[in-house]
Amino acid sequence: MGPRRVAAGDTSPLLADRAGAVWTRASLELGVGRGDIVFLSRARSGHSVSGTGATVCSDPYRQTPARRQPLADQKGPAMPDRSGSQIDHLNIAVPDLAAAVEFYTPTLDSIGIVTILEIPADHTPGMPAMTGYGWPQTKPFFWLIDQGTVGTNMHLAFTVDTRDQVRAFYQAALAAGAEDREAPAVHPEYHLDYYGGFVTDPHGVNLEAVCHHLE
Repeated sequence: MGPRRVAAGDTSPLLADRAGAVWTRASLELGVGRGDIVFLSRARSGHSVSGTGATVCSDPYRQTPARRQPLADQKGPAMPDRSGSQIDHLNIAVPDLAAAVEFYTPTLDSIGIVTILEIPADHTPGMPAMTGYGWPQTKPFFWLIDQGTVGTNMHLAFTVDTRDQVRAFYQAALAAGAEDREAPAVHPEYHLDYYGGFVTDPHGVNLEAVCHHLE
């Protein structure tokens, strides 16, 4: 089930998270000079929030990865959790948003990341179209921005929980049109359990899925 259009004034429930909160409508907070940053506002069931005609993912039952905990080594002490990050969200400017979406939607779907919001061009005057991906119960954290230019030496890695997910991501990306860079393998130059697979996306981004745990 894909994203659906939300009409202004609509207070019907769209998404329910595990805490019982319900997404009723999308509220866009566009900072002055930072119109490419978009956030979701959340409301309790039956309580309307200010909204627009944005598109919100309508699948509340999509399973998302559990919060990662340090894994215990078979020999005793807990292994460090290397999956944490303080990056809240990331925008990548692309010259062709439709082509990027066609690639990223099935690629990210292979690791449980789905389309959350689609913002049309000129929703705010002069702003390009945007598509945001993330976990439905949380927020979009990865954005594709239209009418842009991909930077040089750009690299983006998605953390996953298992090596099987690395392999699934790698195969999904190739099937969607990526170029092969490095097949999934252990990279001890980073650390002994670093397992990553690398491709180049249709706009030249060095893309990776990485698992930091033992098989």
